[in-house]
Amino acid sequence: MRSKKHVTPLYVIFCIALLVLSTMASFMIFGKRQAPNPLLRGTDRKSFIVVVGKSDTSAFWQSVESGAHAAAVEYNLDMNFVAPVNEENYEEQNTMIRAAIRGEARAIIVSAIDYNANAEAVNEAVAAGIPVIVIDSDVNSEGVACRIMTNNYLAGRMAGEQALRNNEGELI
Repeated sequence: MRSKKHVTPLYVIFCIALLVLSTMASFMIFGKRQAPNPLLRGTDRKSFIVVVGKSDTSAFWQSVESGAHAAAVEYNLDMNFVAPVNEENYEEQNTMIRAAIRGEARAIIVSAIDYNANAEAVNEAVAAGIPVIVIDSDVNSEGVACRIMTNNYLAGRMAGEQALRNNEGELI
């Protein structure tokens, strides 16, 4: 018999968070350099990033936050995870993105609640020279530095094909 390997959702989320933070670290090292803020001169600040999720109450986004915190520790980054209470409040999400801009985040990772309604705030971050990385849900912005998404149609097809192989072509 073949041994079957199962990938847990938490492992997948951790890998995505690690990939996102690795990509961000590359942008911070090789990306655009901004003039230093005179108020911060002489301090030994870590790079500050903000992850803007869709909700702070769902198990999925709590797992993303946990993975992002673990990766931030590993890469020696200051990371702040923020999210609205519910997944419908794109206005609050826009406020969070603008707060990250004012807080001089070196990168913003966002999962847009609304493809069009979040675009203006994302474009403001891009215009401020802040790399924006989109995860899970896209936003209507050509300035996004990186998009990390799942093709749900392809994932479902692959899962179905694997189920057929595991059950010798028979499913009930």
